[in-house]
Amino acid sequence: MPTNQPSNTAERARRIAAKLTPLQMVALGAVVVTVVAGGLILSKSASNPALSPLYTDLTTADASSVVDSLNSQGVSYDLTDGGRTVLVPKDEVYDLRGSLAGEGLPSSNE
Repeated sequence: MPTNQPSNTAERARRIAAKLTPLQMVALGAVVVTVVAGGLILSKSASNPALSPLYTDLTTADASSVVDSLNSQGVSYDLTDGGRTVLVPKDEVYDLRGSLAGEGLPSSNE
């Protein structure tokens, strides 16, 4: 094993960086920023479950009752379409429809 090679990874990185031209440094920086940004975007999208409509075209009263029930069950949801559409995690739609139907929700038949 040669004695002139650094054993420290950081020292090796400094030596390599010292040999790079300014254009190569900019390109390397752009690659690092792109990789980090891509990782952050992927981790954020993976942490947000896909949402599907639980109910659409709800009356204000029904939307309020459904949201109250979802809150009491600890289910994450999102309201769209001016509060007339309730979105929930895709894998919970059918279970939630069953449990809400057991509570008599939604109550209107429009």
